[in-house]
Amino acid sequence: MLVIIVGAGRIGEAIVGFLEELGIHTRIIDTDPERCGLISRKYSAAVFHGDGRDEELLKIAGADEADTLVACTDDDDVNLAVCKTAKERFSIPRVIARVNHLSTDISKFREYADVVLSEGELLIRAVENAILQRTPHILFEDEQSKVIVLKAKVPTTSSLIGTKVKDLINDGKVAALLIRDGKVTEIKDDTEIMYGDEFIVAGERSKVTLFISMLLTKS
Repeated sequence: MLVIIVGAGRIGEAIVGFLEELGIHTRIIDTDPERCGLISRKYSAAVFHGDGRDEELLKIAGADEADTLVACTDDDDVNLAVCKTAKERFSIPRVIARVNHLSTDISKFREYADVVLSEGELLIRAVENAILQRTPHILFEDEQSKVIVLKAKVPTTSSLIGTKVKDLINDGKVAALLIRDGKVTEIKDDTEIMYGDEFIVAGERSKVTLFISMLLTKS
């Protein structure tokens, strides 16, 4: 297996170290001669000094035979161009893209990258997961459509105890299934949230996250 990494910054270096521990053959391309020198001294991976958008340099680095390419520079335009070349010119089977800024149009990356990792979205996801840490029961999640299904239990301190369930879900932004005393319970117009209730909530991740965070908020 051969992996080409474009970008030898802190993220690129971490990936090199990880792959080297696994015994995976790696080649690195970077425009910074100092970073190239550092990587070549610390790791056994072949290092190429130059612009990863350069087709000839990619070919020299082995793009024709690469199984995976990771574009992880700190410049989104560069990463997009590298991914485009990797797919269109070299047909690399698996292309992974780093997206640095929330303002970047990720849809453009998805035309050429098999995996798109947005640092901004990953940070948001980490914060959301921290909010949900008391209820980490993810039953289903679709990264592309951003749909998630979560199971959450109402704590004794919930500020929503006594609130009518339909008041929270009537806008249709989430779908909820109520489990009370171990049984699925019909949600009627006057059904109020009680301590010990469990909810299976489905919908767009941001809406489900809001519902659960409200459920876990102390009164």
